[in-house]
Amino acid sequence: MYFLNYKQLAEDLRDHKVSERQKFNYLITSFIFLNFDVICRSINGLLWETFSEYWQKIIIDSWTPMNFIVEGVFFIIMGIMLFALYIINQRGDGKNFIERIACLYLPISIRITILGTIWGLLILSIGYICFSISVTDKLWDYVGIPLEMIVLVYGFVLLAKSLTIASTPKK
Repeated sequence: MYFLNYKQLAEDLRDHKVSERQKFNYLITSFIFLNFDVICRSINGLLWETFSEYWQKIIIDSWTPMNFIVEGVFFIIMGIMLFALYIINQRGDGKNFIERIACLYLPISIRITILGTIWGLLILSIGYICFSISVTDKLWDYVGIPLEMIVLVYGFVLLAKSLTIASTPKK
């Protein structure tokens, strides 16, 4: 399995070098990675608070109308990006879109998670050191959303590049 090398995985998908078993492994690993945050939050909530108290605090109390607007915009943008990825695949050989996305999601999501974490820590550190702004001062509200958008677009660009490789017949 390739955990970071999405280009090699795209080439292997194009050249039919990835077995069904390997595709399944990518899918299940992607599923675990996608849900890792939820799993960790759930374990933390179950260990330290009652389940209902934890989810009340995390889900209900922390959401504002702006959160719903931002999440709605992200949902729409992600839908547009997914449709664009489908078109990119169709311009190539037009085959195996679902399995390509399922496999390529893992190395690309690991890359953007690492990048987003580094950027986020850097921004929070600069804000704290230079301006004495802490996370509780809502710094993340001002820089977190643009940062998430940049990471989302970067992930889309990587998926677009890798789908172009995977769907273009080898010359």
